[in-house]
Amino acid sequence: MTKIRKHSSKRITLRKKYTCEKKVRDHKKKLKKEIRTMKKGGVLKKPISKGVGIPNLYPYKNEMLDQLERKEKLDDEYRVHLQALKKAQKTLPQGTMESYAQSV
Repeated sequence: MTKIRKHSSKRITLRKKYTCEKKVRDHKKKLKKEIRTMKKGGVLKKPISKGVGIPNLYPYKNEMLDQLERKEKLDDEYRVHLQALKKAQKTLPQGTMESYAQSV
């Protein structure tokens, strides 16, 4: 015949509870610090966002895809233009955006 075991209590001492919480807190803090250093070093990068999912049965799918492609192209051109402006601002002797805009 099997032995019947009494149900053990889930009570723990407060000292044990707080030390456990402290260890968990310290561990999470350490992980966050490692992630920050890895991001700073360039090991971790932001995830690349997926494209917009458009169903095949959508009647204006081609037009919408063309519109998204045009928008991405404009965004790329805008980003390149901003980089050129920042670079020019550093290299110009006056160092002002207005002087660069007047020369262009």
